Amino acid sequence: MVAFTFAALMSATDPISVLSIFKSLGVTKKLTTIIEGESLFNDGIAVVLFTIASVYLLDYINMGWAGLGEGTLLFLKFALGGLIIGAAFGLLASRAVSFIDNYPMEITLSMLLFSVVISLQK
Repeated sequence: MVAFTFAALMSATDPISVLSIFKSLGVTKKLTTIIEGESLFNDGIAVVLFTIASVYLLDYINMGWAGLGEGTLLFLKFALGGLIIGAAFGLLASRAVSFIDNYPMEITLSMLLFSVVISLQK
C-alpha cells in the first residue's frame, strides 16, 4: 500500500526540461501544447491515484476481489467525472474569456474556475 501511494505521488511528470529544449530548438507551438496537455493529464491521473491509494486502498485490500471492482469503479468515477466537469467548466470559461479583453480579469476568472472545480470534486 505504501509503495502504491509513493508510486502515485511520483508518477506526475514535469515537462520543464523538455519544453526548454523545445524552445531552444524552435519546435512548433502545436507540439509544445501537446506536451503541456499530456503533462496536465498525467498530473490529473496522479492526483486520482494518490487519492485512491491514500484514502481508499486499505479498505479495498480488505475486501479482496470485490475491492478491486470497487476501486476500479471509483477510479473511473473520479477520472470520467473530472473530465466531464472540467470540460464543461473549461468550455464556459473559454467562451467568457473570449469576450473579455482585460488580462487581470482573465486571470481572476481562471482562478475562480479552479476554485469551483476543486470544490465540486470534494
